Parts: sequence; C-alpha cells; structure tokens
Amino acid sequence: MISQEQVPLAASIAGAISVSCWVVVYTPQIWENYCRKSTQGLSLMFVIIWMLGDLFSLIGSLMNKLILTVYGLAIYYLFMDVILLWQYVRYRPVSNPVLVSADAAVDDRTRLLAEAPEQPHPNYQTNNPSVPSGSHAAAAATRTAIVLTGLVFLSQSAATPGSAISGRVFESSILEDIPEDTLYMANLMGYLSAILYVLSRIPQIVENFRNKSCEGLSLLMFLFSTVGNVTYCMSILLVSLEPEYLARNVPWLLGSAGTLLFDGIIFIQFFAYRHRHRHVSVSPAETDCV
Repeated sequence: MISQEQVPLAASIAGAISVSCWVVVYTPQIWENYCRKSTQGLSLMFVIIWMLGDLFSLIGSLMNKLILTVYGLAIYYLFMDVILLWQYVRYRPVSNPVLVSADAAVDDRTRLLAEAPEQPHPNYQTNNPSVPSGSHAAAAATRTAIVLTGLVFLSQSAATPGSAISGRVFESSILEDIPEDTLYMANLMGYLSAILYVLSRIPQIVENFRNKSCEGLSLLMFLFSTVGNVTYCMSILLVSLEPEYLARNVPWLLGSAGTLLFDGIIFIQFFAYRHRHRHVSVSPAETDCV
C-alpha cells in the first residue's frame, strides 16, 4: 500500500514511464517499415488521424502554459508522425505502365519469375511468433526509454511544484494563471485530441480485418502504447482525486481508456491472424536489416 508521502513519487514514476513509452512508441514501426521497404499493412488514415491528435494535444499544452520540456516532446511526437508519413510516401507501391502494356510480349519464363513471390531476406525478421520480430527496434527503444526516464525525472525536479508531466498529454495544475476562456479552449483541444486518438485505431482495425493479417504492423508499437496509456492514467489519478482536477482531466482519461479498448482489439487480431501472413514483397537487395 502506498503511503500519502509516497504518492507524489509514485505519480512521478508513472509519468516518467509513460513519457518513455510514448517517446519510443514509433521506433518499432519505423524500423519495421525500413526493413521491409514497405508500409503495406499500415493504415494511412491511422497515421494521419494519430498525427492530428498529436497536433491538438500540442495546442492544448501551449494554452496551458507549460514548461519548455513539454513543448519539445510534443513537437517530437509530431516529427515522428511526419517520419511515418514520409515512409508511407517513400515506400508506396509504384506500377510501371510500360511493363504492363508490354506484358503480352514477355515470355513465359519471365512472366513466371515476375509473378513468383520474392522470398524475404534471410536476415529479415517477420511478425511470426516463433521469431523475435523487431529485436533491433526493441533494443534501441529500451535504451532510449532508459535515457528518457532519467531526463523526465530531471525536468520534473526542475519544474514548479504545481506542474505535472504525465505522459502523452501534459496538464498544468495552476488554474489561477490561466484565463477561463483559454482554459475552456485548452479543454476543447484535449477532447478533440482524445477523440482522434481513439478514432485513429478504427481504420487500422478495418485494414487488419480486410487483409485477415497484421503483417507489416509492429506489435511492440501497440505494447508501448498500452503501457504508456496505463501509466498515464495512473499518473493522473495518483496526483489527486478532487472533482475539479478530475473534471479537467476527463478528456485525457477517456482518450486513454478508449485507446486501450481498441488496442485490445488489435492484440486480438495479432493473435487471431498470427498464422495468416499476407505476403509483402521484399527485395533482398533492398533490405538493410541484418
């Protein structure tokens, strides 16, 4: 049982773990896309809606007049969203109209070779449960998480006693310094951000269901997201259970709870489709993961 004196420390630890998870949440998926030279299986709308959620989260944080560390991390989230979008554009399939029009002139042997599925690079690791998928990303993410945890503790110790850093969305507890209309708009941004975070999962769930596969998705990304959301809720609830404080954090709590629900559905899809991998062509010459 946590004593009253240990509650602030427990909230800080939960917040630091949440921040660390959110900082590295993109790493496994970015690595997965880079290895495959493909974003097939990853829903574009999932990435776009998630990025919009980060944008509204940043706006709400700015309205709450938070410390510089908060703004830096919020901008970092958007930067990682942009990287995912860039990968989606960079690795999109490109059809060659010249080859298509000349298909009738291609001999049988060439056609068979062209239609035969390419074997994945021998050093590339897939989402097969028997293979430790994303091990490189996991190692890099773990190292980053350890470093970020230390940085978050330092930033929290340097912050004013009334401020709290609690995961993906950061909330200030100094109400008297924020005009009422600004606080209203900040809460509106929070609700929009929470709704977008929850809705972002729906296109990905539909994509997985349509393909009957989670091939191309990183399970680690959703694991980090789940841990980040759970510890984020803990960091809020451990600070205070006062009605006014909870009312201000309703959008963040609802957003995290809703995201956890849909992430749970994606975990079920990973389990249900674990033996049904939709083939994604990866050229050994183009695979850089060793």
